[in-house]
Amino acid sequence: MRYRKRMSGMTLIEVVVGVGIMLTIFLALFGLVEASLELASLTKAEAIATELATNELERLRGLSYSSLQIGTTVATTTISGGSYVTTTTLVTFDDAADGEGAADADGNTADYLKAEVSTAYQTSRTQGSISLTSSIAPPSP
Repeated sequence: MRYRKRMSGMTLIEVVVGVGIMLTIFLALFGLVEASLELASLTKAEAIATELATNELERLRGLSYSSLQIGTTVATTTISGGSYVTTTTLVTFDDAADGEGAADADGNTADYLKAEVSTAYQTSRTQGSISLTSSIAPPSP
């Protein structure tokens, strides 16, 4: 009786299954890397938008009260290839503590200014905005 010698090596089926497993692993890793890059891009855009909004609000707070103008301004800034639109709105606010409108005790319906700064950003898949608000009081008499 003759026995066949078992040949060492891999069959075609074993190679195809191995390649399929490796392909699945690489596709999962690619998806993970892609998600990580998108998250990094979003975090960077949010950080830049927050910095722009904070700088604008601090700029307003550094100006004299009399030089602030009521209204809305829009500025577009490009940083690191991204476009950021900063909208600044200044409105007067009548404090209820001294009465409102015609019942205002001191007759001043513009007790202080409310400043709102909003910076919009966009990444390849997401868009959003950062909004900051502050009250700016006039100097004490």
